[in-house]
Amino acid sequence: MQICLILMKKTYLEVYRNTNGKKLVGNLPFAVSTALMLKWIRQIPRREGLYAHGRATMALMFQKEVSDRIVAKPSTPEYGRLSVMVQQSCMAKNVYTLPGSVFVPPPKVSAVFTTITPLVEPLAPVPLDSLEFICRQMFGQRRKVLTNSIKTLLGHPQPANLLKASAIDVMKRPDAVTIPEWCALATAYKDWCNETNTKIPLQKYYPDSFLHSPGPEYRAWNSEV
Repeated sequence: MQICLILMKKTYLEVYRNTNGKKLVGNLPFAVSTALMLKWIRQIPRREGLYAHGRATMALMFQKEVSDRIVAKPSTPEYGRLSVMVQQSCMAKNVYTLPGSVFVPPPKVSAVFTTITPLVEPLAPVPLDSLEFICRQMFGQRRKVLTNSIKTLLGHPQPANLLKASAIDVMKRPDAVTIPEWCALATAYKDWCNETNTKIPLQKYYPDSFLHSPGPEYRAWNSEV
């Protein structure tokens, strides 16, 4: 209890400033935390769920492995799909690490208290369905250079041309690609999908109207909303 009170006192400003007063606070089940985080990120551009009411800060407890992936930077072992998806739309910060010994019953891993706040404008506007699909496919081949890992984008006749259109170094590996570069690649892939009426295979996560919109679905919030 004492640890929780100290945590709440020291993180009060981190959680409550620069938002519209709506918050999501929770200690997430470790087994489903990644799936929940991706679900909430998908809701931001569509202004659904919590985000139907404006920019809302999430103050969440994650398994340390997950929180490290959320805030990871390029060229680090933790950097991956979750890093790109969250940081494209949000500002994420790991605030405190809690050892497993403070929980009852104690888990075998540490936990981290993380704040995640939607940006007023995304880091780079992008079709989110395309970004998630590309990251899922290419981070699955993270040790291969992009000219090889991009071949996992099923359906495109010349996937290497997407790298040229996005001005990305073809000899990079996925874990070295910056978030703006991922967004440029995802936009080029979505443009091709729209031109050829090709569906990105993430329909269960995105409604048809969202999948086939003509451009980036994210609209900026007013900084005071």
